[in-house]
Amino acid sequence: MKKTIIYLISALLISSFYISYRVYSIFIKPNTNREFVLYVYPNHNSDSIINNLLKDSTIINRRTLRTASSILKFDFKIKPGRYIIKEGVSNKNIIDIISRGLQTPHNLVLSGNIRTLDRLSSIISTRIMEDSLSVLKTLTDSTLIHELGFDKYTIRAMFLLNTYEIYWTSSSTEILRRFKREYDNFWTNKRLEQAKALNLTPIEVITLASIVSEESNLSFEHPIIAGVY
Repeated sequence: MKKTIIYLISALLISSFYISYRVYSIFIKPNTNREFVLYVYPNHNSDSIINNLLKDSTIINRRTLRTASSILKFDFKIKPGRYIIKEGVSNKNIIDIISRGLQTPHNLVLSGNIRTLDRLSSIISTRIMEDSLSVLKTLTDSTLIHELGFDKYTIRAMFLLNTYEIYWTSSSTEILRRFKREYDNFWTNKRLEQAKALNLTPIEVITLASIVSEESNLSFEHPIIAGVY
């Protein structure tokens, strides 16, 4: 009887140790060997996501990741987005980040001379999920432009050169509304009064600024050029 009890206890301990180790290996053990930027599209499933992680040798143990994905029913929880998967995170961390849509924002930079809406569409499309044609369609949507208080000519003045933190899944419409908020924030009462003192509207000020910028890249020449105009 004593031997039987000892065997049972030993078997239970070994089973418990094995189960604990399996749980640790599948869910908790670090399973990435470097930081990785992962783009998840609406049509992606767990296999395509795992394959993207595997192709750059980011994942240490592919089998445990597939097992965790199956147990946690990852296919039913996937949210599109741009995710930074850090070095040393577990399978559960990876699945949680994507399942909860915990995207990492990145910067949309508008700088230099952006002459056309085509060019602007191209720049925006590199930072969001939409392609440039879709973005251009939004930028030329007369109903939306009118709602924002512009027309097809003045809409260019709304895009102030700056760095904007955005999410990859932001729609082009959301981006436009974001630029409108930034435009409104820029035109404080003080700036509106300064423009009025020059007998200029905000649109005229921005138009003049774009002309001056096109004339010269030397900032010390800008006041002289503006004075001439």
